[in-house]
Amino acid sequence: WMSRCIAMDCVVGTLYLCETDGFITHITKKTMPVTESSEVLEDCKRQLMEYFNHQRGQFDIPMSLSGTEFHKAVWSAMLKIEYGTCVSYKKLAEMAGYPGAVRAAGTACGLNPIAIVVPCHRVIKEDGSTGNYAWGSEMKQILIDLEKGE
Repeated sequence: WMSRCIAMDCVVGTLYLCETDGFITHITKKTMPVTESSEVLEDCKRQLMEYFNHQRGQFDIPMSLSGTEFHKAVWSAMLKIEYGTCVSYKKLAEMAGYPGAVRAAGTACGLNPIAIVVPCHRVIKEDGSTGNYAWGSEMKQILIDLEKGE
């Protein structure tokens, strides 16, 4: 198997895009060793730039998400949250088919390996506050505002 990783500078800082065997496996702010690029990484980078420039609401990239069946169900449900909208952690748990697992759904959000593309930033607290975010609540608010065109 072949793993590659590139760095991308954008409005939210430096993102590291990683792929293995033609599938995006991580989008992270954690510093990763940079390698040569690939078609998949360049396409992912292009789509993210379009997103940050308000030209894209949906992503079309091959992804490989590794986690438990529960995590995959939550991440899959996240992919159904429309651009520019937010749902509560409770609603996300329901969408994933686990209505009683609100806190666990929140934990799955924090473990999401492909941030932004799998839009965990669109999941907020029932009272409308942002809640936690792996990259900090300030970053979460920036992404929510970006999608609202603010």
